[in-house]
Amino acid sequence: METRSNSENLPLILLKVLGVFAVFEAIFCFIVALVFKVALSRMLSPYCLFFLSALMGLPFILGARRYVHRPKVRALLFANGMSIFAALIAVAMHFSGVLKWLLPGLTGGELIFGAIFTVLNSAGFGYLIALKRAPTQ
Repeated sequence: METRSNSENLPLILLKVLGVFAVFEAIFCFIVALVFKVALSRMLSPYCLFFLSALMGLPFILGARRYVHRPKVRALLFANGMSIFAALIAVAMHFSGVLKWLLPGLTGGELIFGAIFTVLNSAGFGYLIALKRAPTQ
């Protein structure tokens, strides 16, 4: 199994990406709290839920980079990461109340359909994008 060189330290890259994600998410939550006059303490739950989705999905997405010379394995790992990320974002939007706020008339069945649709689309397009970006030999 050919992989990238061992000099590429995946945990270090993952920590950097998660750090940047956390900072930008905190800035976004702060802006939302200011614009909509929401207490910052109420923004802690959505912040944690959205960060958890990145924490679970990004290792698959970034881990796929190691398999440059195995395009199908790379594409499958990338698609898994994208689908996990999308599913957890849908769950975070539901439990944080963002989805009710954006779409007030949404029922439970519509939410499940939307989540399944999002996961399947992100997995399919993630797979195609990863295959398209695979190096040709």
